[in-house]
Amino acid sequence: MRSRPIRSIVLALSLLAGFGGSGCRTYFTVNDALTRIEPRTGYRADRRWSPARSNELLVIVAFSGGGTRAASFAYGVLEGLERTRISIDGRTVSLFDEIDHVTGVSGGSFTAAYLGLHGRGIFADFEERFLRRDVQGA
Repeated sequence: MRSRPIRSIVLALSLLAGFGGSGCRTYFTVNDALTRIEPRTGYRADRRWSPARSNELLVIVAFSGGGTRAASFAYGVLEGLERTRISIDGRTVSLFDEIDHVTGVSGGSFTAAYLGLHGRGIFADFEERFLRRDVQGA
């Protein structure tokens, strides 16, 4: 009966020592400092501007995660941008046509990637090919 409290104390001290010591073994990667920056390479926003888009307006869409619901919500946002007309630089265009950058994570990245690959083609078949399928049930 007396050995039970001793075992509990030994176990608690062992766990405490193990968890406490694990922080001492953390390794941090140290990146070398950049010696020069090459403006013609890498992910630079100024390399991506399209002359067809207005210089007066910057449209960035960011789609969040959440599975198929997030992808569907992102698609709905794109439909809303397509229906929203604006007058800019003496012409009337949809906000969809003015999208400069798109980003997404998790479920929203499906819509972002499809938009990046197919542009306006997303309205032709994304709903049928992705949203109406059980992609999470597999």
